[in-house]
Amino acid sequence: TFLNWTSTTDTMREVLILRKNGTELPVDILLYPYDSEEGILVCASIRNATLHKQRTDELEASQQCFFDLLDTMNEAFCEADKEFNFTYVNQPFCELLGYENSEIIGKPVIDFVHDQDRPAMQQQIETRKHGKAQRYYMSFVKKTGERVYTQISQIGRAHV
Repeated sequence: TFLNWTSTTDTMREVLILRKNGTELPVDILLYPYDSEEGILVCASIRNATLHKQRTDELEASQQCFFDLLDTMNEAFCEADKEFNFTYVNQPFCELLGYENSEIIGKPVIDFVHDQDRPAMQQQIETRKHGKAQRYYMSFVKKTGERVYTQISQIGRAHV
C-alpha cells in the first residue's frame, strides 16, 4: 500500500509503503522507460531507503544544532549565496544592524554596505568569486541610518 508519493526527479520517486505488520518502509523507486515494439515499457528498481532517510534526518538534526549554536553566540554571522544575497543571518547580526531576519534574508549584501564602502565591497565580492577568502574592514548601515564598522572574515563557499 502506498502512503506517500513524492517526486524527487523525473525518474525517481520516494515512497512510503505499508508492510503487512503495519509499519512504514521508505523506498526509492527508479523508473526507466524505454521504447519497444509493444510500445513504451518501464523497468523499475526498488531499494530500501531506510538508511538514506536515517542519515538525512541525522544531517538535519546536526544542521539544526549548528544553527542553534550560531544563533546563541555573541559574534555576528551571516552567509551569502554565490550572487552575494544573504541566505542566513544570526540574531547578533540582526541586532548589529537593527533589522529583523526577514528584512535581510534574500537581499543583496551590498544593499546594507555604507555608500563609501560599496566600491571596496564590490571589489571584495569579485575577489571572493575567484575563490580567495580574506579578512577586511567594512562598514554597514544600520536601519537607523547609523554607520557601523565591522571586520569581516570570509570562510567557506560564499560567506561574508
